[in-house]
Amino acid sequence: MSPALYMTKIVLPTVEEYLADRGNPRRAIIACVMAYHVRDYMEKAGACTKQDVDRAIKGLYPLSWEVVEGVCNGSKHVRNTRTRLIPLTQGDL
Repeated sequence: MSPALYMTKIVLPTVEEYLADRGNPRRAIIACVMAYHVRDYMEKAGACTKQDVDRAIKGLYPLSWEVVEGVCNGSKHVRNTRTRLIPLTQGDL
């Protein structure tokens, strides 16, 4: 799947579902996970590296990126594996 198709078919509808139901933690977590993994699709397509995506998004939306990355890792790992501006672990969600 191309990055553009992933964005239009997966990420944007998932984020829209969350925005329509902001009190739903499941939708929030899924929206963060889907948005975070755009970087994988960009890298696989040869558009850039994951680090390039991280730098670009952090440059534009540093706090938002920390939240998305924190929710992604906090919902997946029992404990946070790196020091974060906003440390999130499973118990925090």
